[in-house]
Amino acid sequence: MERVGIEAQASQPIRDLSGGQQQRTHLAQVLARQAEVLLLDEPTAGLDINGRKLVADLVSAERARGVTVVMATHELTDAEHANSVMLLAQRAVGPPDVALRDEYLRECFGFTQPHERPQSPTTVFSF
Repeated sequence: MERVGIEAQASQPIRDLSGGQQQRTHLAQVLARQAEVLLLDEPTAGLDINGRKLVADLVSAERARGVTVVMATHELTDAEHANSVMLLAQRAVGPPDVALRDEYLRECFGFTQPHERPQSPTTVFSF
C-alpha cells in the first residue's frame, strides 16, 4: 500500500475511497502477489497526472525486477513507453515507432495527435 500511496486509507472500506484510490488499492493487491506476469487493463484510466506517473513508475520498477507487464490501454502516452505495441484494429505489431504510425492511428481512431517518443521503454500492449 505504501508503494501506491494509500497507506493512510488502509482501514477504510474500498467503497468509501475515491476512484483513483480504488485503482491504487487494486494495483497494490496485484503488486503484493509478486507475480511474474502482470496483466493490467486500463490502469491509468481516470487518474490524474500524479496517478498516471505513479503507475508508469511502478510498471517500470516491476519490469526492472524482471516482471513481464502486459497492459491494455487506449492512451497513446502509455503505449509510447512500450517495448512492443499491438494495435488491434489495424493489426499493427511492433515497437511504438512502427505500430503507432500516423496512418494506423488515423485509420483506427479517425485522427492523430502529437506524440513524442520516450527514451526508456516499458512493456505495454495497446488494444
